[in-house]
Amino acid sequence: GNPSSEVWFDNIVVTSIDEGVDLPVPLLKQTFPLWGIYIYDSANEWAPPEPDDIARWGCALTSAAMVFQYHGITKLPNGIDLNPGTLNVFLKNDINLDSTKDGYVYEGYVNWAELSNISKLAKPQNPGFAYDSLEFFAHDGHNSDLLQSDIENGNPAILQEPGHFVVAKGIDESGKFRINDPFYDKSSLSEYADTSLTMKRFIPANSDLSYIVVSTQDNVNVVLKNSSEAEVGTHTTEYPIMNPETGTENGNPAKFIYFSKPTGGDYSIAVTANSLANYEIQILAYDSEGQHEKFVFSGIVGPDNSDSYSIQFDKEDSNNSSSSENITFD
Repeated sequence: GNPSSEVWFDNIVVTSIDEGVDLPVPLLKQTFPLWGIYIYDSANEWAPPEPDDIARWGCALTSAAMVFQYHGITKLPNGIDLNPGTLNVFLKNDINLDSTKDGYVYEGYVNWAELSNISKLAKPQNPGFAYDSLEFFAHDGHNSDLLQSDIENGNPAILQEPGHFVVAKGIDESGKFRINDPFYDKSSLSEYADTSLTMKRFIPANSDLSYIVVSTQDNVNVVLKNSSEAEVGTHTTEYPIMNPETGTENGNPAKFIYFSKPTGGDYSIAVTANSLANYEIQILAYDSEGQHEKFVFSGIVGPDNSDSYSIQFDKEDSNNSSSSENITFD
C-alpha cells in the first residue's frame, strides 16, 4: 500500500496471553569450557579417581550463578564478573583477610547462607541491583504453590533433584514448571516427575542477614533451642550430588538447621543418635552484616549418651559470638 496512508496504533493494551510465565534466567551449563575444567570446591581431595571439575560436580554452583545473574548481581564483591568459575573460587578462598570463607561444607555441599552473604557484599559492585541482598530460605520437600507464587513474583528457585540441581524459572501454558538445567537438555520439571527433594529460595530483600547454621552427618540427630528451651530453626537435608557421567556420589547426606534472624543471646544444641555414631558438627554464626564465626566439634553419641553445646550469639558482631561443649559428669 501507500506508505503515507499507514495507520499506527500506540494505545493497544494486551489483557491476557495464555503462554504462562517465563522469567529471563540465563541458561548456564556446568560443562562450559570457560569454567567446567576447573576443580570444584576441594573435589581433588574427595572425588578421585573420579574427575574433580565443575563439569561433573557444579550443578548447585551453576544454578546459584544463574539466579544471581538473573537478579542483576553480575559482579562479585571484588569486581570480577560472576560466573560458575569465579563464584567457585570466591566460595573456596578467603578473599577478605579478616574473615573466614566457608562457602562449601563437607564434601562439596554449597553453603547457601554464604551465598546470601556474598550477595550483600557484592551490592556496591552491582548498582542495578535495587536491594540490599538476596535473602536465603531453605525448604525440605516440594511446595508447588509456593514455587508458583515465587515465579509469578519474579523469583526463580533452585530445586534439588536426586543427585542434581536445577533452576525453576517459569510456568508453561499447561501449568508445568519450566526449568534451566545446568547439565542435561531438559526444560520442564515434568522430566523430574514434577517434584523436588528440597527448595532453595533467594528473595531480594532489605533486611539483616543474621543466621545460625548447624550442620552434621545424616546418621545423627541435632536440635537447636533458644534460651527458653524452645526448638528453633528450619531443618533440611542436603542429598549427595551425583557425577552425571558415572553415577558416583560426592558423599553421604548431611543435615542442616537454618535459623534466620535470631535474636542475640544464648542457644543450645543437642546431638543424639539411635545407634553408636561418630559425628562432626559445624556451627556458623552470622551477624546482621553477614560476617560469621565458625565452630567445629566432634564426638561419639549413641542410645546411652548424648552431647550438647552452647552458643553465645552476638547479632551485631560475629567476632563476639562463641560456642563450647557442655561437659557433664555422668
